[in-house]
Amino acid sequence: MNNSLEAILDTCLNQIEDGKANIDECLARYPEHATELKPLLQAATRLARGRDVMPDPSYKARARTQLHV
Repeated sequence: MNNSLEAILDTCLNQIEDGKANIDECLARYPEHATELKPLLQAATRLARGRDVMPDPSYKARARTQLHV
């Protein structure tokens, strides 16, 4: 990945995280990089959603118990 694409990706990710843009808007701004950007942006947004997942407290308790056995 070249420095230009890295900078564009970073800009898009920040804008998406801040709610200032979505994937389609970023791709429209940088059509010359859209083919490379799209899978990267899609993967990053999926991974970001994973940070919001919180395990159920009962699951955490069971897992903790199983680790101590």
